[in-house]
Amino acid sequence: MIWRYPVRRLKIFLINRLHRGAGITYADSKNFTSNKVYIILGTGRSGTSFIADSLAKNGVDMGSKSGDRYLYHCENQDFKALNRAILKKAGGTFFKPPSRNKILNASKHFKKEITSLIASYEGPFWGFKDPRSTITIEAFLPYIKGDVYFICCLRDLDHTTKSFMKSEKLSESEARKLIRTYTLRLMETIEHIFLQKKT
Repeated sequence: MIWRYPVRRLKIFLINRLHRGAGITYADSKNFTSNKVYIILGTGRSGTSFIADSLAKNGVDMGSKSGDRYLYHCENQDFKALNRAILKKAGGTFFKPPSRNKILNASKHFKKEITSLIASYEGPFWGFKDPRSTITIEAFLPYIKGDVYFICCLRDLDHTTKSFMKSEKLSESEARKLIRTYTLRLMETIEHIFLQKKT
């Protein structure tokens, strides 16, 4: 079965710019016909936390109510937990990402959890960030309502590698392999969603 998503409803930013102005407030929602949903994709250590924090400071609900650890990396802890469960069901982890097909098959067991989680955060301006979403987002998209923006973060390879080596205690080869894997999977995700690639 081929899932098709309305491409006209999506926009992608290969990031270094955000919306300009004094910020977004919930009072502004009357000016929009649908919710604005900001999904941040990209490998860890690539600037995703900075972007999530910037959006949050401009009035976008990025999941601050999801737990105290949100403050560390501006990651929605509820989406993070569900992503971990999906990856585990698919036989992998963040550091050993399963194939796209395994993730999509595993996600079928979490339809109730996915729909319930999305419903709990839906609002005029909301979004989420978790590096795992780079490889799981296709499982969530059919249930997300609104005008979806993808913000894809890419950072210089050498700097990302050094940051990964320090934060995750990885060797240089391990860090580069993981970054390469997530970057390629990000491109694959874009290809399937925006170019309607058939599998």
